[in-house]
Amino acid sequence: MSRARALVITTVLACCILVCFGKAPCLDTLPIGVWRTVLHEEPNIMLQKLGAVSDDPAVLTRTYLSPAHRQASQLLKAWMQAAGMDSWVDAIGNVHGRVEGSLPGPATFTGSHYDTVVDGGKYDGALGIIAGIAAVKALVLEAAVARGALTREEAARLPVDPALGTTALPTTLNASALLRRSLRVVGFADEEGVRFQSTYLGSRALAGSLAASGALDARDGAGVTLREALAAEGAGDEAALRALGVVPSAARAYVEVHMEQGPVLEAANSRLAAVSGIAGQARLAVRLAGSQGHAGTVPMALRRDPLPGAAEVVLALERLCAPGEDGAGTGLVCTVGTLALWPGASNVIPGSVQLSMDIRSRSDSEREAKVRESVAALEGVCARRRLDCEWELRHQAPAVLADEGVTQALMAAVAASAGLTDAILAEGLAPNTPANADGEGADEELSHRSPPAAHAPADGGGAAFAAAVAGPLVSGAGHDAAEMARLTRMGMLFVRCRAGVSHSPLEYVAPDDVAAATAALHAYLAGEEAA
Repeated sequence: MSRARALVITTVLACCILVCFGKAPCLDTLPIGVWRTVLHEEPNIMLQKLGAVSDDPAVLTRTYLSPAHRQASQLLKAWMQAAGMDSWVDAIGNVHGRVEGSLPGPATFTGSHYDTVVDGGKYDGALGIIAGIAAVKALVLEAAVARGALTREEAARLPVDPALGTTALPTTLNASALLRRSLRVVGFADEEGVRFQSTYLGSRALAGSLAASGALDARDGAGVTLREALAAEGAGDEAALRALGVVPSAARAYVEVHMEQGPVLEAANSRLAAVSGIAGQARLAVRLAGSQGHAGTVPMALRRDPLPGAAEVVLALERLCAPGEDGAGTGLVCTVGTLALWPGASNVIPGSVQLSMDIRSRSDSEREAKVRESVAALEGVCARRRLDCEWELRHQAPAVLADEGVTQALMAAVAASAGLTDAILAEGLAPNTPANADGEGADEELSHRSPPAAHAPADGGGAAFAAAVAGPLVSGAGHDAAEMARLTRMGMLFVRCRAGVSHSPLEYVAPDDVAAATAALHAYLAGEEAA
């Protein structure tokens, strides 16, 4: 018996168990080749196509309301329609895909953002939207075959739309009649905040917090306010923007798939992990001032040099946030990201040093305590070295905790999807191809080879990615999920990325890991559909 066929049989048995408990539809409804097309090949094709939509032909840059941004919104809209969803672009630029469902009740939302940083990568944000589109498409196809709207053979022969690079469901299919629960996929228009230096514009609009945030008066580099830019787009007045908000009773939950943007999953040899929360942040601006002087004429004992004092402060912050200093699983991290000397000449004792402190933790009380301890360390250094010190708290944001029920359901979905993921990956292996091939060229659109060695599961199977790392991870970066948590229950699923690199053209998520994440999201949405 082939490995692929054995895995299919295992998956069918698991499906039967799930059906008995009423948790998910059966996964043997579709041929394994269709599962692979929808959950592996097409998501990776879409990621590459979307990654080619840029305002700069040399690098990927897709900032809010730029020509490439508008082009990307239309491409996402077309993919959502090809997946059986009603789709539209709202006044702020969010791209919506919706399956209404035959039963009344709130919708489950999933998605992420489609803007990028300057010279960014293909996976940050885009992965969450694409995974959502593919997962919903799989659910619609599954329901269509189960209800007799399509045969298995017809599902396997869906036409490819050359402009989209993916198959398209028949326009005669009524997805809202096929599914019981309402589902929404959202491509948020702006999360990075590159143009207006104001993050989460898209998710704030959906959560109903945009107008109150003050972001409408933020200005871009040309002095244009967001309010003016939206008026030029025909977005309407502030009342129209407020109307974009979803009422809490209309949202069942929000789930976001996102690349980890860190090295933990790769180090643990795991593909996926749920997220327990998004860390709170505090940013301080610090200035140490001494006496500027000639490097050759002022004796060491008589100097008031702020640079050694700044070095002490940096090391003190490192000690305060060293491994073991944080509470269990709080993800405490502290960073000095900027350091500027005045006047910055090789033969001059600096007169002042400015530096930044960035302190993050899932625990707000811990973060606040570390801010106090850092300030105390700063003031101690300045008193001992006869320096003048100033500090200002420039930014503070509370932690956002994921909903425990959603998190547990995501972890269960990862485990439930392991058999299907293994079967999909085995289906793509050529005869006599080892499971841990080096994956050279895996970033090509139609590549089916395994990821680079650093990504390959030790056993080549589902157990490695299904296993928990040490419990859910903490996100040190901000996400649209933080704003959506104002509206509804929130959960996140992190996906392994190479070397933890993000906000860079070098960011990379292996095609097989994309498939694992999409299959897990499908399992989660299938559970919502069956609930």
